Amino acid sequence: MSKERRMLELKAPRVSAPKAMVEQISMEHIECELCHGKGKYSKYMGGPAYRDTLGLVTVDCPICHGKGYLTARITIDWREPD
Repeated sequence: MSKERRMLELKAPRVSAPKAMVEQISMEHIECELCHGKGKYSKYMGGPAYRDTLGLVTVDCPICHGKGYLTARITIDWREPD
């Protein structure tokens, strides 16, 4: 989970549409917390596979897949009440 907290104020659309209205909010290039934006991180591997002097192996980050950043996307689906 992200440590950064942001408040979103939602207001229903003023004009009703014949279809359900969908709204998207996105934030791009949020730094990955696991690799701290580097795209790689080190983890201990028990075995002879590609170790450096500390017994750590540097691999692509499993959260951001080596990019170092993530994109957050929130979808709001406005509908009539049931």
